[in-house]
Amino acid sequence: GKKQNLQGVYATLRQLTKEVGQPVSGETLKDYVLPYMELTDKNIYNLKQGGVTVASAAAATVCSLLSNNQIKEATRMALQFRANYNLNTVKRSLVSAFLQTKDVESLIKMVQILRDSDRDE
Repeated sequence: GKKQNLQGVYATLRQLTKEVGQPVSGETLKDYVLPYMELTDKNIYNLKQGGVTVASAAAATVCSLLSNNQIKEATRMALQFRANYNLNTVKRSLVSAFLQTKDVESLIKMVQILRDSDRDE
């Protein structure tokens, strides 16, 4: 968890990846891993120890931040980490975060990031 040593989490992620034969999904990260971690740049990089790509960790972290109405921090991370930010995955959380915070500047930047990410596919 947040106060505990995360080596066990990384070992579990590595084991899952090994057994399933593919990386852990962003949804799994968002629902089962990130709630027990601080949502920081450092932890995005640390998830590599669990076999998670920086892009996958960043995308899941941005989704989690938006779910927690932290639109400004989500936007900052999305600007910093190049990843596939899927509009369908984040639109509900993005709108909800905007309605809670009224942060127009972050909303506009996030929509631009989503638009640009969509063009990269």
